[in-house]
Amino acid sequence: MAASVARESLPVADDVVDYILRTLPDFDSLLALILVSKRIYHIYRRHSKSIRRSIAYSLVGPALPQALRLVRRGSYGSRDPSSWPRESEMMATAITPEDALRLTQKASVLDQLEIVFSRSYKDFYASSSGSMLSQQESHRFHRAMYRFWLYADAFRLDGEPAVDDVKLKGILLSQIPDDADLFELARVVEFLREVLRQVCVRNGECFAGNAPNGDPYDMGYAMSLGPDRVLGLYQGYEALPHPLDSRIILGRYFIRDPLYEAFHARDLPYPDWDSPVMQLIILDDYEHHNLACHICKETKVLVWGPPNWHHLEYHMSTDALSVLFTGNLKRNYYETEGLHHYASLTPSCHVHLMNWLFDHKLDSGIQATVSRDDWMCDQCIRDFIRANLHAWWLERKHAEGIDTPAEDCPLGYHCREQITRGTHAAKLNHLRRPTAVDTDLQGLPGIERWRSMLSEAIDDSGTLAPRSIFR
Repeated sequence: MAASVARESLPVADDVVDYILRTLPDFDSLLALILVSKRIYHIYRRHSKSIRRSIAYSLVGPALPQALRLVRRGSYGSRDPSSWPRESEMMATAITPEDALRLTQKASVLDQLEIVFSRSYKDFYASSSGSMLSQQESHRFHRAMYRFWLYADAFRLDGEPAVDDVKLKGILLSQIPDDADLFELARVVEFLREVLRQVCVRNGECFAGNAPNGDPYDMGYAMSLGPDRVLGLYQGYEALPHPLDSRIILGRYFIRDPLYEAFHARDLPYPDWDSPVMQLIILDDYEHHNLACHICKETKVLVWGPPNWHHLEYHMSTDALSVLFTGNLKRNYYETEGLHHYASLTPSCHVHLMNWLFDHKLDSGIQATVSRDDWMCDQCIRDFIRANLHAWWLERKHAEGIDTPAEDCPLGYHCREQITRGTHAAKLNHLRRPTAVDTDLQGLPGIERWRSMLSEAIDDSGTLAPRSIFR
């Protein structure tokens, strides 16, 4: 009882309490504070609308009008964007507790997507765990992403599209106030497309239908699920969403074609995303290093080192990882499938792999020439991994309790029988250096030359490259 009285009689003026409430960073903090005492609760009740508005701005930032238009879409009662309140009218209506809850959910998604965007385009070669975007860059990103989310929410491909969808999409895109804002919207759409492409690489699968390369412009269904679902796919390891066949056909019309029409209506060229200028639509400046590979000494646009190893899984699929096995291991279904399954379910698998390879670096070959902090180009890092991938996988199998044959095959990773006989591949361990030679091949004229030529003719996918071995 005494503690309760003390809380109610704190010597703090009401205007100070009001100021504290207005400067809280989020609505969870507000709820926690107003439950402390009746006095604080009553102060909040007297100024609840203005306090919620202040906290909403702290939570969302200057993109609050776009965020409010998104969270209130369900109350508009029409699919026609021309009948919806405009962004400029959003702040005139008080923010309700329901608005506050939805804003909290949406803002969390966009904050996480901003980090992905920053680490992909602003600081790819840095090890920062948060966003490095400036306040203005962050505002552009959030404003554009809220607008796209409204578009996705309104025209999601979860039912048969109405015949007037094309017209309604055009109306909504025409409401974007100026050309720069339209470019920003197109930029975040391109960013989400790239995120989904990276998910395809990591998961080792692609979209169906018209998109064998996993391009969601031809598979707009995934884009139409909204930024929250795209983020969930990026952070998790769930399979790509595959719609009905009719949605596959209609997917390309979800955002790609309407954007083309919107640019055409304004006499604007559609963005060329390979142009460095287009990188500056959201960003004031961006990272565009040309770093030299420590191994081959060539200057490359894309190089790998500890700061960006976490990106490897989005550039090197688990299937691509398994074909880096040395010798005939890349054709051993028992081992390649085991590695694929393990890597697909293990977060940060590629980072662990790289750290282990440096902790157990070989004293000869490519691994002897590089240190942990050196940069490697895409081809050289694959060669680096290939040198001892089999040893890492054997260690992982022992550590994770994965079934591993107790008896080693004398021919190790060069054994040919592991390719054609699944029982042999599963019965003996081939993740070892050979301790014997293949007697079936021993003594054949020029066998070592043929082995060398065949090895050179096999590309990283494990198939014969399109060139003759006869020289």
